[in-house]
Amino acid sequence: TQDARLLSGEAGAARWVGGLYYRDQEQALLREYTFVDGDFASRYDTENLAAYGQLDLPLAERWTLVGGLRWERRDFDYVDNSVAPGSGNGGANTGDEDFWGGRLALEYRTDAGLLVYGLVSRGYKPGGVNSALASQLADLEDQGIDVPPDSLFFAGETLLNYELGLKGTSFDDRLAFSLALFYQDRDDVQVSQSLVLPIDPAGDACPCVFIDSLQNASAGVNQGLEAEFDWLVAERWRLFGSLGLLDAEYRDYQSFAHADADPENGIPYDLSGRDQAHAPNWQYVVGVQWDFLDNWSIVADVEGKDGFYASANHEERVDSYTLFNARLAWSSGPW
Repeated sequence: TQDARLLSGEAGAARWVGGLYYRDQEQALLREYTFVDGDFASRYDTENLAAYGQLDLPLAERWTLVGGLRWERRDFDYVDNSVAPGSGNGGANTGDEDFWGGRLALEYRTDAGLLVYGLVSRGYKPGGVNSALASQLADLEDQGIDVPPDSLFFAGETLLNYELGLKGTSFDDRLAFSLALFYQDRDDVQVSQSLVLPIDPAGDACPCVFIDSLQNASAGVNQGLEAEFDWLVAERWRLFGSLGLLDAEYRDYQSFAHADADPENGIPYDLSGRDQAHAPNWQYVVGVQWDFLDNWSIVADVEGKDGFYASANHEERVDSYTLFNARLAWSSGPW
């Protein structure tokens, strides 16, 4: 990797940064099997080149406009010695992707140091290759499982984020707090998928192999609230806590990987409107710290998390839970 930057220096005036970024990565995989004839070998090379910049422009005594932009070109070259179903050729894919991201924010600071802001930002995650799935193509074909060639590759994901928030301190800096409201529109959502197959098709279900991959859902929406505080109530007493509320759903997602789908007859499972995996609707932490001696303190807190779906492949859920934690700490100098 190489990263070259130019930065402005003077405080109080417009601040800016501009830069160029380059990365060259080579990735080789050799998988030696004891239960499949022949080994699997692949090579995946990527080259990234990006240009970026940001400008923090004071508009008035209390107002600042922040604008940033990043453009990135990603060239990729993938080849392996797998036998794609019905083709007899090894898997190969070469191409390039262009991405752009950025942010536009308006910030306001009060005399008391309270920061109030609103922003719109755009981010991206590049696509890639499911090499673990490619390495199993021959074995899957032997078991009569047809893997569409396009499932070996997944596309990049983009996200458009709208956010309102505030950050500040109060009571002579004894209380620090923050609050953020956000709405995120996701496109081509990258979703973790998994096939579970017996090693011996004629035998029992186990021992088995899990073949993980990333696939793309059409869209998703994440919206919610995040808040936290840290309050020095008295000389030896501190309260702290955080709260997260989240509504994260898939949109227009017809899944052929779900346990209730029927891919052989072309019938997907409709996940539209269902919560995304590992996205609890709420979670929180509330705690207290008591420095009862100069070198000794007790910290106790309670944390809770709502239940959530464990995967986009099925309807199993992780139960909600509450944890109670306590610890005794001693400190002296650097120890």
